[in-house]
Amino acid sequence: TTAGGCVGSVSNNVIIYPIPSVSFSSQPAACSGENVIFTNTTSPTSSTYDWVFSSPTTYSPSINPSQVFSNSGTSAITVPVTLTALSPNLCSASSTNFITINPLPILGLGDSITTCGTTYPLYANLGGVNAGSTYLWNTLVTTDSILVTLDGTYSVTVTSPSGCINSESVSVTLNGTVLPTLGADATFCDNTVLDAGYPGSTYLWSTGATSQTITITATGTYSVTVTDVNGCIGTNSVNITIVPSTPVSLGLDTVECASTGVVLNAGIATTYVWTNVSTGAIVSTAATLTVPATGEYAVQITNSGCSSTDTIVVTLNDSPSFSLGPNATICDQLFLNATIPLGGPYSYSWNTSAVSPAITVTSSGTYNVLITNTSTLCSAIDSIDVIINPLPTVALGSDTSLCSYQTISLDAGNTGSSFVWNSGQTTQTINVSASGTYSVTVTDGFGCSNSDPIQVTILPVFSIDLGPDKPFCPGSTLILDAGLTTSGNTYLWENSSTILTTTATYTVADTGMYYLTVSDSYNCLANDSVKVIPSNTSLYAVFLAASEIIEGQELVFINLSYPRPYTSQWYLDNVLVTNDSSPTIAFNGPVSPPSDIIYVTLKVNNGYCTSILTKPITVSPAFMPVPTEGEKPVTPKEEALFSQINQVNLYPNPNSGIFNFSIDITKETIAMINIYSITGALVYSEKRFVSSGVIPYDFQELNPGMYFFTIEIFNEKRTLKFIKTPN
Repeated sequence: TTAGGCVGSVSNNVIIYPIPSVSFSSQPAACSGENVIFTNTTSPTSSTYDWVFSSPTTYSPSINPSQVFSNSGTSAITVPVTLTALSPNLCSASSTNFITINPLPILGLGDSITTCGTTYPLYANLGGVNAGSTYLWNTLVTTDSILVTLDGTYSVTVTSPSGCINSESVSVTLNGTVLPTLGADATFCDNTVLDAGYPGSTYLWSTGATSQTITITATGTYSVTVTDVNGCIGTNSVNITIVPSTPVSLGLDTVECASTGVVLNAGIATTYVWTNVSTGAIVSTAATLTVPATGEYAVQITNSGCSSTDTIVVTLNDSPSFSLGPNATICDQLFLNATIPLGGPYSYSWNTSAVSPAITVTSSGTYNVLITNTSTLCSAIDSIDVIINPLPTVALGSDTSLCSYQTISLDAGNTGSSFVWNSGQTTQTINVSASGTYSVTVTDGFGCSNSDPIQVTILPVFSIDLGPDKPFCPGSTLILDAGLTTSGNTYLWENSSTILTTTATYTVADTGMYYLTVSDSYNCLANDSVKVIPSNTSLYAVFLAASEIIEGQELVFINLSYPRPYTSQWYLDNVLVTNDSSPTIAFNGPVSPPSDIIYVTLKVNNGYCTSILTKPITVSPAFMPVPTEGEKPVTPKEEALFSQINQVNLYPNPNSGIFNFSIDITKETIAMINIYSITGALVYSEKRFVSSGVIPYDFQELNPGMYFFTIEIFNEKRTLKFIKTPN
């Protein structure tokens, strides 16, 4: 969201593909040289596969491949087999199982044996190398050795404890000459092994070695003297030529970015053969190889007929693939999203210094981002040229309220642009005189658009009515009142020459034209006038009554208002108490010493004129707590025994019947609390312990009117007057 309130958004659909569930099975153990078949149970079956085997290291893309494992040692080895599956959606997963490869029994009978003796022993467990195995000779003997007494070919089959089987045969000639077989003169690359045969014999080579075999690394003539188990001696020699091969080293396995590339160099040689180890395919015959894809590569170089080989695993990691899109000219802002949904994790570096996958640009310029795969450190960069045209500024103003007689002109500004109002107009300005939401879309010369709404409320018609012409009665009171019940109004009463008052009502003092202008809380104006005309009808409110009475006495009011007829209303402190013409009213309410003043008002009306008269009546208490003759005043000591009232209060006043009574007294004591109506009727009474504090009361059930709250402690009494309002 821009500072101008414009909102833009972008969304991408991301499909999450499941990774393959990779699994396979095979026999748990095999013998060296045995063909092992693997059963692929990977899901989905539409995946492509890459098998990696060890001992020896080979690769296969088959679904259910087989592999022949080799173990030239004397003990079992455990080799890993890894299957990597790549789903059609390019999701990959791997699983590795292990298989035990047991060695074959070790045999060394040789090809042929000639001895001068009449017997010759053959051993299938020389030195205990096949301990625990079973043996079966072609003579049906099942021991680990036999004694040959006749010329012939002898063979043995040895089964190891792990079930691996090996066989070998040898031709034995008795009563002959010992003849070690070293083979014909030959040329070898780097080294070769010469074997004198005759297992179990003693040996003496021209090199001084005494073993059955020796390794030759230099050109020369080599001879050996063999003394067999019968003490027969034989000698043989051979000429060996050793041609050193040219070593080749491709270096350590390497990981590079595909965008950088890897070039392998095999050095100087006569011929070169580069192969992809996993497929066996020849990929080049040049001295160098530009690696086309991730994999293990081998090179064989040849010099003077001798070859050298080396392998290397090259991993080429892809650089991030993304595009910021073509150069753009746009309004207001442009959201540039370089997010790469798959792969990663990635880091982002914009030329704005932002490091988020996406940015919003609001000014013209060239923007670029460098994305780096933080796992492989391979990166890519892209840039885009952006021209940003600002949106037109549209401000119709704040929501507004109008008086019923007003209109408002809405101006969209941006002269020269095109305008579309939701009310259908296409002008820059429109006049509004009806309530509603008005909005305009402004499109400038660059094709950039912006909108703004405004809520216009037309207030209800505000009017006042002072009524028809009114007669002015001598001796009576005429109050002009617009009768408005709303708050927040201001008033201006005028006659033909001057401003009379700014109150809600005006008490007429003479005949004539009266004008009222009222402004409501929205500053809407209403006007009316009324004519006050002379009347030959007069009305005067007059009554007689004693101006002082004692609490509990009845006071007779004599109504002398004239002329008759008229209706009467009597009020005590603005509370209507009776409509009798000449009532008798008892003043029974409690009185606070020394006296209370109650205002009595008589209002008479003859249908045209109203006259009002108010008089004060002083009401004195019936009893004043003063010491009687002969009675001692309360001494300070006695005063300490009783509580005294310092202050009382009742609030709020007026109230709905819910109020608080607060009291400040010298000590806790028993008090009598009474509530009387204005007619003197007792409506509530209680005796309770009181102490300084606040006592809440709830008398919502009382009728509206004036009441007297009294509290009496020892010889002290206090009275509070309150008004109960309608609920």
